[in-house]
Amino acid sequence: MFSTLEPRPFTAALHAAVQGFDCGSESWERAMALWITGQEAIDSITNRGTQVFLYYDGSNQLVGFGSIGTTHWSWPPPNGRRTELAIIPALAVQKRFWGHPKGRSVAPSDKYSRQILSDLIGRAKLLPVTALALFVHKDNTHAIALYREIEFERVGELKNDHYKMALPLRVDTNAA
Repeated sequence: MFSTLEPRPFTAALHAAVQGFDCGSESWERAMALWITGQEAIDSITNRGTQVFLYYDGSNQLVGFGSIGTTHWSWPPPNGRRTELAIIPALAVQKRFWGHPKGRSVAPSDKYSRQILSDLIGRAKLLPVTALALFVHKDNTHAIALYREIEFERVGELKNDHYKMALPLRVDTNAA
């Protein structure tokens, strides 16, 4: 039996709960751990209106975190008008939970990474936006594969070795 993750809103009062968050040793993994353990997540909530969630399993263990906010990009790419989109500023699963839950009867949609991403997509669909965007390091092949399976498309590349990816959520009838 797999565990359905429970999202809980992250606040400054929960900052101590995320200390020691470990999502790996690659540069992008360390950056995500610093995002949640340092001040950046709190600043993002306070200054940008980002919602940040901690995800717990049935044993009340912190599995991961995810965030959702808004940004302005040209949409549709590459030369669409600048419009508000939903964005996932940060998402990570603790290293000890990678590939979990395990078992032959566990469907891919039940994996913790997919549960977190599905929750964030659901939250984005409640916003008055036409797409959900994110950045991913070009060497983070596991995340890129997950995003592509969910039908995110690569829509650009940044100078810092990150891809811009986006998932259309609905047709923008005002685009043209």
